[in-house]
Amino acid sequence: MPALRKYGFLFSFVLLSLAFLPLNLYVLAYFAFIPLFFTPGSPKKRAFLYYLTGVFFFSSRLYWILFLQVEPRVKPFLAVGFALMVLYLALYFGAFGFLFGIIEKSRTPTGLKLLLLPSLWVLLEYIRNHGATGFPWSPLWMSQLGDLRISQTASLLGPYYLSWLTLLVNWGIFLSIRYRRAVYALIPLLFVFVSEIYGVLTLRKPTEQAEKIRVALFQPNVLPREYYDPEEWRETENAFQELNRELKDSVDLIVLSESALPGFYRFSKRAQELIGEIIDIHGAPVLLGTSDRERAGKEYLFYNSALLIDTSRRIASKYDKTHLVPFGEWLPYEDRLPFLRNIDLGQGNYTPGREISPLVVKKAKFGVLICFESIFPEISRAFCRRGAGFLVNITSDGWYGRTLGPVEHFHLARFRAIEEGRYLVRAAKTGISAVVDDKGRIVKSLGLFERGLLTAEIPLLQRETFYARYGHFFPQVIMLIVVILLFIMWVRKVRKNQEEVSR
Repeated sequence: MPALRKYGFLFSFVLLSLAFLPLNLYVLAYFAFIPLFFTPGSPKKRAFLYYLTGVFFFSSRLYWILFLQVEPRVKPFLAVGFALMVLYLALYFGAFGFLFGIIEKSRTPTGLKLLLLPSLWVLLEYIRNHGATGFPWSPLWMSQLGDLRISQTASLLGPYYLSWLTLLVNWGIFLSIRYRRAVYALIPLLFVFVSEIYGVLTLRKPTEQAEKIRVALFQPNVLPREYYDPEEWRETENAFQELNRELKDSVDLIVLSESALPGFYRFSKRAQELIGEIIDIHGAPVLLGTSDRERAGKEYLFYNSALLIDTSRRIASKYDKTHLVPFGEWLPYEDRLPFLRNIDLGQGNYTPGREISPLVVKKAKFGVLICFESIFPEISRAFCRRGAGFLVNITSDGWYGRTLGPVEHFHLARFRAIEEGRYLVRAAKTGISAVVDDKGRIVKSLGLFERGLLTAEIPLLQRETFYARYGHFFPQVIMLIVVILLFIMWVRKVRKNQEEVSR
């Protein structure tokens, strides 16, 4: 126990790391915070130790950023950006530690404490995942993807319920040990049991009968280059010609990755001819990711886009990425503060898209998530609310090599399928490409740095999950609960002070 009290933050870091990918020993997440809870100290000391845990945790989760292939002059900015991101994200751990220190020492009834602390974690996680700089990477609910049964609750209450439940179990076990009352642990375990039963029943429920569309995914396994490279063109042409020959089935849509071809498709005859050959051979439209631009007055606006090329080789429709990578594709708020555009940190000069609107092929609507957009539940939900029958995620991911980054990126996208009750097809330039069903199960996949193609029949589902209909209902309720509980705590404190004065 002395070691636990002294080095609790290290024990918590290890348990949290094991609970997440690559091992994904999800059960350990239910115990990961207990060593931290046992660490004594004032709220300020706890804030520091929790912050330290966050620094270790996010360093281990985001190390792959340092492997990004960029020009040498940008490398120092990359290292600084990595450090600042880790230090920033760890602040939410620190804030939680400070609040824990206050609540744990307060004379608030234990039952209220049991409900309040997990709610505060969800509130903090919700805040860090939203806004122009929001980055929902390695949220606590991600650990529970290892248990596909309990993950099904995301279709009901959204992913934040899983974060709340995980913290509730940690807190309940701690309180039961501290006060030697098993009821504090039994209540959270009852939530786990009910959630598991819900998951079992959901997984057993067959997918609704619906019209289907046949989709092919090309994974060329060509490393992206920052600048024009003739060798990249040769590799790309060889890869697509090979995959083109391998595709024997009749399909309704061929999906290529983000940055599928070098340069701007709209202004490249070479790219247009290559895609045209694929269309002519298979008689199917092609969806591909590319940079695009349009004139706005005296200047050009650049977009990270998905273009749908129809069977007559015309651009039938497009979607422009609405949530850009902060400091990678743009500087946040540069659209509102023009002077930021003069700051060069090696970022791209893209403009966010204006609307989230599904694309259509053969009357089948689908939503396109470009790269990083797949980690935001709100974007997938917006597509499905507008009638998308399935989701498509196109990404490159080749910039990060064989690191944890591309792997976690893929598995985060699986939650979008669960939340929305939709099939998700994913085309990546170097992997991982996959077909994921409406329960988050991997139907087919191609690993990192493999060349190949996948074909599958994708049902056009229309049934709305509770989460799809009501969105982040759960964290909004949590916010209300936090306000009510804090008000109750304040009223109790005021009454106590009045009683002491009257004596």
